[in-house]
Amino acid sequence: MINNLSIITTHFFDFDWTLRLIDSIQVFTPFERIDEILIINQDRALESHRKLQELSPFVRVVEYPRSEKHFKVQGHDHANVLNRAIREVIGDYLCIFDSDAHPINTSWLQACEEILTSFDAVLALVPGKVNETHPCFMMMKKDCVGRSVSFDESLFTTGVDTGRLVGRQLTESGHRVYFAPPTKAFNGLWGNIYLNSIYHHGKASFNGAEDDRIRQQINWRNRYFKKFVIEKHRYELTFSENLLYKIQKEIRKEFGIH
Repeated sequence: MINNLSIITTHFFDFDWTLRLIDSIQVFTPFERIDEILIINQDRALESHRKLQELSPFVRVVEYPRSEKHFKVQGHDHANVLNRAIREVIGDYLCIFDSDAHPINTSWLQACEEILTSFDAVLALVPGKVNETHPCFMMMKKDCVGRSVSFDESLFTTGVDTGRLVGRQLTESGHRVYFAPPTKAFNGLWGNIYLNSIYHHGKASFNGAEDDRIRQQINWRNRYFKKFVIEKHRYELTFSENLLYKIQKEIRKEFGIH
């Protein structure tokens, strides 16, 4: 049984997603299983720190000095702060969520428990890849965290994105890794679901970022599906919603609107 759980997430700029994650964790996770929810405040604003701390009594807000070399490559230093945070957790298990990922039902923790009877870690796969992992969701035993785990391996040499090599790192260090494949949400149009119980929207937490490279990743599709997740807690479209999406897509295509 997974007890003494440390959950790690990063807050960038969009409080809608961070709030959705914290609410989902508290609704779908027995509180006695959680040791802490560690939120890394990556916009590094004093007001954000205050608001994050008020989200839950389980929350511990941390901030790390800005890494300019990471910002130069990616426009953020997500990998750097994850490298530091995973070594500060107090729980026997650690779970990483992107702020725009969250549990969608109570079976998420049970699914992880069943896998971790035979494996040491459960890692989300990048869609379309067979061994590249994504920090939108990772669950592992604390003893997996060693020198081998680095979220920025090869970032400065070949531009490999955050956490893509964590699965390989763990496997090469002798740990048993379960690579969780995604299935498409919203009628196959947007977002991914892992273990039938965890949703990832994708890039949504970059909304409001200071760097154009990442802020511009938030397109109209991202915003269209966001309202269903944030406002209605839904991950599928009705017939009329699906039709409206297709109409908007065709109109934007015709007039060259991105």
